[in-house]
Amino acid sequence: MTNPSIAIIILAAGASRRMGLPKQLLPFKRKNLLQHAIDEAAKSKASTVYFVLGANAAEIQKSIGAEKAQLVLNESWPEGMSSSIRAGIAALPDTVGAAIISLCDQPLVSSSVFDGLIDAFVSSGKPIIASEYAGSPGVPVLFARKHFAELAALRGDSGARKVIESHRQDTTLVGFTGGSVDLDTPEEYKKFILRKLEE
Repeated sequence: MTNPSIAIIILAAGASRRMGLPKQLLPFKRKNLLQHAIDEAAKSKASTVYFVLGANAAEIQKSIGAEKAQLVLNESWPEGMSSSIRAGIAALPDTVGAAIISLCDQPLVSSSVFDGLIDAFVSSGKPIIASEYAGSPGVPVLFARKHFAELAALRGDSGARKVIESHRQDTTLVGFTGGSVDLDTPEEYKKFILRKLEE
């Protein structure tokens, strides 16, 4: 059943300097990384999906089927991840009671990962539900509306982790073993694809 008050915000505004080309468009599962993230979010229990573009926005937008998600343009993307979080939060209507912050370069994210966060939010009553991998909390992470102002106040390259660390007592962790897999360099991408081919 769809929860009408939870949105997913996929951050995809970075310039992918270490990759050398827009990582959002890297081929994965007969689509690209960003489309994969959008499709999985759209299959989840969340009611709405947003994706934030900045660097290479025009090129990326041409390659994305946006009928399942709403585009948010972040003209301040050079500032860092905080600017994309702010843009995503600002785009949410007042009816949204919680939002999941996610990245486009975690290829193992799935609708079940998003649903696990939503289910834990409903059952625990905690205002922050974070994924747990490599021994620490991370993204995707769900924030109740009470924390939107803090997210909107982030500056520089600070991400959602800063807000999580400030409210550990209000945070529930949900295991996501594939969360530590992110793709920042050509070598990481090649190794990941080769490993998937061998499975």
